[in-house]
This record gives sequence, C-alpha cells and structure tokens, in this order.
Amino acid sequence: MNQYNLRLAKQSDIQTILTLYEGKIDYKFGSKSPSIGCNDEIILENLKNDISNPEDVKGLYVIENLNKNILASCNIYSAFHRNGYTFLQFYYKKDINETTAKELLEIVMNLCFQELNYNKLNIDVRSTQIEFYSVFIKCGFQIEVTLREHFFTQGSYEDIIRLGLTKYDYINKTIFLQTLQNGALKNNEDYIIKPNVLPTKPLLRGEKVYLSPISADDIDLIYNLCSETDDVYFASIAAAAPTSYHSIKRLSQKENDYIFFHEGMTFGIKKNDGNIVGTINANFIDNRNRNLMLGLTIYSTSDRGNGYGSEAIKLFTDFAFLEMNMHRVYLGCFSFNDRAFNLYKHIGFKPEGINRSFIYRNGNYYDEYVLGVLKQEWLNLRGYL
Repeated sequence: MNQYNLRLAKQSDIQTILTLYEGKIDYKFGSKSPSIGCNDEIILENLKNDISNPEDVKGLYVIENLNKNILASCNIYSAFHRNGYTFLQFYYKKDINETTAKELLEIVMNLCFQELNYNKLNIDVRSTQIEFYSVFIKCGFQIEVTLREHFFTQGSYEDIIRLGLTKYDYINKTIFLQTLQNGALKNNEDYIIKPNVLPTKPLLRGEKVYLSPISADDIDLIYNLCSETDDVYFASIAAAAPTSYHSIKRLSQKENDYIFFHEGMTFGIKKNDGNIVGTINANFIDNRNRNLMLGLTIYSTSDRGNGYGSEAIKLFTDFAFLEMNMHRVYLGCFSFNDRAFNLYKHIGFKPEGINRSFIYRNGNYYDEYVLGVLKQEWLNLRGYL
C-alpha cells in the first residue's frame, strides 16, 4: 500500500473529486443526471465546506498514486463519538479494477479503525446503485438495514441499503488478522470488553450523592459556599482569588452535550436531600483518543471526609467509561494536597507522572501529580467484568 498516499483534500482537488462521483451516488444522496438532480453549485459549496472545516475525526480525504493522480476520495461525516461510529462515502475512478479499489478502501478502513479510533463504519447505498459498492462487501461490510422508500428521486421512491463493518470484524476477518496474531494488538482492546451492566442501571445516582446538571436554583448556594471555601488553593491553576457571581451563573447556563461532548461537561454533586455540596466536571475531552480530564470540588470543609467526593468520582468515572465510551480518565493533584492524592489512589487511580513546577501558589512553584485509570482497570475494580 506504500504506492498510495492518503491525505486531506484541498480546494484544488474539487474538480477531480467531482469526476469520481459521475454515474454513482451523488453528494450525500444528491441525484446527479444531465437533466435533473442536485444543483452543481450546491454540491461544490458542500465540498468546499467539508474541505475548509476538517475535524480531528472526520473530513474529506483523497488517495493518490506516486504520480500525484487522485484515484479515490472518501468523505468521513456524521461522526458520533460516544457510540464510536461514523458514516463514510467512498468513490474511485471508473477505470480502476475491483482489486485496486479494494486496496484503496482498505487504506480508508485502516485510517478509521487504527488511527481515528472508530468502532463501526457505515455506508448508505441507493438500492438502484448497489453494484457500485460490491467492493465494500468484499472488504467485510455486511448489509444491516434496508430503509424502505427512503430516497425520492425523479418522481419515485427507492430504498437505501445500509452497510456496516465493526472493528471486531475488521480485526478478525481482514488483512489485520495477522497483525493481531503477531501481538501488535492487545487482547484488552476496548471493543472486546463486554461489561455485565444492565442497560437500565442508573449510573449517576449513589447511596450518598447523585450527579445532576447545575440549575439556576443552585447558583446562590454555590456562590455562598465559594466565598467560604479554600478550594481556590487546591483545585485551580488560576490565581487564588474570589470567584465572581457571574462566572458561577454561567455554570447553570451551559448545557451538557451528551452526544458530541463539546466544551466539556459539568455536574452538580447533590446530597439525597437535594442540597449541592460540590461540582465534578470533564475537561479536555479528546474524542479521537477517548481521554478526558476529571476535576472535583467539594466546597465546604464540613462536607469533606463524608464520602461525597469519592462517591461522586466513582459515579462520574462509571459514566465516562460506560456511557461516554472513554478509554482513559485522568486528573491532576497539586503536590501540597496530600489528602486528595491519597483519596484518588484509594479509589483506583494510578500515579502516572509528575508535572514539575506546574502551579505557582503564594510565591512558590509546586509540582502536579498526574493520576489515571484505564477502562479495563476500572471495570475490573468495580466488578463490572
């Protein structure tokens, strides 16, 4: 496969990409024919947008040969990070034989599974044009769903056939089976892990506390607690200064994104009587590598030592692995916060290293300890495997 090069598409590639579409499915179910169908200007605008706005786990790619001739294009779109799947479109030149097309598709599959860390690939095909996609079947894709009369074109409806391929099948049924046998892939890969947790188990409620979005009713209480807490010394890399009411109010105005996990996630830690005692949040959510950084605050010193923080961490880490589909959860702890460091180790987080001279507090530099836990480690600790 070294004779081919996969790269993100450029604006100068657009006309070549359009020639790949001819006679096949058009851009995201556009119906291209000489007399009727999607307007070419709309297709061009969509292509320009995909090229101009690539993301870490999706985008428009081209595959070229050593002579820089584009042989195929692949659009990775509608990525659902939590569920680990994406939809893609794959087009190749008319004069390419099926063996070469299969090699090019395998390059895309390798990108999606081995680099972008997807668990499932889907391709939607119009039922009248499925012959163009026999290469998918030969690469291991299976017909999974028929969306009856889903697409309207030229005065009539036609079905859409949805093909799918899981990472498990890809590893075991494709050219990468030998890679697995050689030990390059671990047997504890996340896609193999099957927790024994009921789908209806409430993950955010424990015996002492539960986690819920912060409401407007919580703001005044949080502000009053912040005015008395020493948390600014222990839990923030910012200067140790009073917290403004406006900054706390923003917590209640920010919606948690439970689909794409944009802009982090914050929950209030509430006792069973509904009173809030702290917050727990996910920062630096990395959807490709499936990592997130956890942060915890218990405001009042009188609420510490009662097990609220440790239970909140367990609930949120359960949620991160079992619902957000993360691979690793980590956190930081300043070197002068021995109590928190011992708590995190007791819960099951493992020390992973030290960021030296990381935090400047009251005239001195202090280290930050980094602790983390992997999905399989945590599920074993919790008895979910």
